[in-house]
Amino acid sequence: SVYDEAFSATLMANKDLLNERLGAESGVGIGGDFTDQEKRKLEQAGLQNASRQEQLDFLYGDTEDEEITTISPGQILTATRTMKQADVENLLKATYTQEQLARMAKDAGFGRWHQTSAKEVTKYLESPSAREAVAKILEEQYRESGYTIEGDAEKTGEQERTVYGFPYPKR
Repeated sequence: SVYDEAFSATLMANKDLLNERLGAESGVGIGGDFTDQEKRKLEQAGLQNASRQEQLDFLYGDTEDEEITTISPGQILTATRTMKQADVENLLKATYTQEQLARMAKDAGFGRWHQTSAKEVTKYLESPSAREAVAKILEEQYRESGYTIEGDAEKTGEQERTVYGFPYPKR
């Protein structure tokens, strides 16, 4: 179906984006160069002239077949914030009916007596609230695809309080 194709394409694009972002946070310096500390480790191991793959395997272990399977709600929200506006709108329109979007717009405070339902939905789709809704959809899609969500309330049995997708401090 069209929804399944949109879901699959969106999931793969966000998975690639998330893996790319997490890879960028792994400690490898700008331009693929190693940090000074990594260079010292390679020199101590006598691997300064080894192939790039051997160096990476030494520093980070053999990760060729490993895939990221645990992500946080914050990482999903970050990926959602970098999505193109058209992708946000397409995902929400593919997931919800026009009536559901109108209800979501009203619930988010975009309902006005002098505006049409279509105008309310348009303003909602352009708002941060829409991106939070997309983050919730993506979180569920990641969960269904076998990812573990850090701090997952389902696994701990307690409801986690969040503010804009980030954990709210417990008292």
